[in-house]
Amino acid sequence: MPSFAKMFDNLKLKIYDKYSQNPAGICIAAGSLSWALGCVAQVGALIFNDKLSKKDKTFLVPQEIADGAVNVGLFLGLTTVAQKIAGYSLESGKIMFAETKNALSDVLTTQNKTLEQALKDNGGKISEILKNTQHLDKFIKLKGGACLAAALLGSIISCNILTPIARNFIGAKWQKKLASQINDKTVIKNVMTPTQPLAMKLKSNSKQIEHPVFKNFYSSTSMRV
Repeated sequence: MPSFAKMFDNLKLKIYDKYSQNPAGICIAAGSLSWALGCVAQVGALIFNDKLSKKDKTFLVPQEIADGAVNVGLFLGLTTVAQKIAGYSLESGKIMFAETKNALSDVLTTQNKTLEQALKDNGGKISEILKNTQHLDKFIKLKGGACLAAALLGSIISCNILTPIARNFIGAKWQKKLASQINDKTVIKNVMTPTQPLAMKLKSNSKQIEHPVFKNFYSSTSMRV
């Protein structure tokens, strides 16, 4: 059986082989994992918090799980899409830097082809056109950097714009649901307790209902990337 050190070395080599030419991929994987672990930590903190009642936990735990799912989904989805768009744009020549233009000019002159013809013959990928040439490594590095920049931009939009909007939307829905449940229980209690005129009780209960769980509603400490 291989030692732990050997297993760790093999793992590092596999990660390097998979992501050495795709730095955006490891950033997306690490970011998604951090969001997921943050959600697990927050849910665990709620479950093992003795200061919260069972009723509060029944409300907060599902809300935090839904919040975590939205966080991971938005981050993973937006960064992956941004990475793929950047990669496709560079491979298809929709976006082309001066370094790539010069490399293609040398290769296409030798092959006596236009860029359109070369793309058609090579599956629409510039990397295939530059294959077996000295320019391929530079193009791969350029593509990797552009995809990384696009993924980082996607993560910024996701974490700082879309995720807060989604969190507030979900929070408002859960808060409205809890308030409705509290109102229903209060009305039933008033009807079953006729020691005070019903109209007076309903009037007194029509005031804004506050519940300790509301104070915890926006106190999520999920990890940010």
